[in-house]
Amino acid sequence: MENSEAEQVLIAVISAISQIKWRLKPSSKRRLEIDVLALCSRMRPVVMVDYGGKMPELQDHLFSLIELLHKESTFFEQLRVMVIEDMIYVANISEFAEYVTWSLSSDAKQFFVDLEHDPPKMVLADDQTSAVKGLVSVCHLFSSVFTRDGVNYNAIQGQSEDHLKHSESSSHDKISELSEVLDLSSCLQDYQITIPTLNGWLLGYPVIYLFGKDHIADAIYNLSTKPLHLYRVLFRRIASEIQCNLPSLIKHLFFWMCISQMNAKNKQNITFTTTGNPSHANPSPLEELMSFSVPYDLSINGRNEPWAETFWLQIQAKQERCKQVWRSLQMEVAECYPQAIAL
Repeated sequence: MENSEAEQVLIAVISAISQIKWRLKPSSKRRLEIDVLALCSRMRPVVMVDYGGKMPELQDHLFSLIELLHKESTFFEQLRVMVIEDMIYVANISEFAEYVTWSLSSDAKQFFVDLEHDPPKMVLADDQTSAVKGLVSVCHLFSSVFTRDGVNYNAIQGQSEDHLKHSESSSHDKISELSEVLDLSSCLQDYQITIPTLNGWLLGYPVIYLFGKDHIADAIYNLSTKPLHLYRVLFRRIASEIQCNLPSLIKHLFFWMCISQMNAKNKQNITFTTTGNPSHANPSPLEELMSFSVPYDLSINGRNEPWAETFWLQIQAKQERCKQVWRSLQMEVAECYPQAIAL
């Protein structure tokens, strides 16, 4: 993805938010822009939307947003809204299908923090605990739903008949099919996997908190009483401080074009802040692409932990596909003191 394409994505997202009259706080609007851009540029397969309101209004707004984006451009055709119980996500279905396949392959070296015991311990998928086996079973379920050919509705309980009726209706079209919400809640009812464990895998964390439904209290205690390392993947992007409305975006792009022409004539080395003002020394601020935590005692070496180095190589490989969009990537590690945690 080129930076010009990223700007088109941002313009479309901001316009769609305005059209559906979704009243978001500036921080939530910015988070949504970053998440959609991360999906479209294939930096992330899935994002969780835990901002912008509560269910079911949040689902309605997100559905309307994605439906408008599908009509706007093919940039967004892979994006789908996904619901699991009271959690809501947006997935890039082709990228997610690749991620699921990788997760089940021998190349995947996923690490887990077993929170059922005190102190927590690091385990690998090879350990084959009941919780690990449960997650592997869920991965197989997702592999049957998200395929290289798209979404297999027959694998989603309760949705295949609805999809068939919808597709046979006279008003059905490609856009409405792409905009359908994928509700996998009923598919996961018979699995013992917990939502925090599922989220760790869905969101692509290199270390996943692992515990069964009968050990939730143990997990809360074991995690709340331990210091943590907070890992944050940060970036700088040319458009990171653009005002969150369509007219100012257009003004920004017009100003940028004019200054670029002036720069070419004068042969000056000018860098740009994201507000559109030329500057020689003021870089755009760092923003967060994603973050996750790991118990301090299991990550003493910070970003030099073997799993952290492997994860960082994977992030850099993805960045190669869109270097102009995600600039100055870095991983920040900070210590967090024990605090009450809800799982």
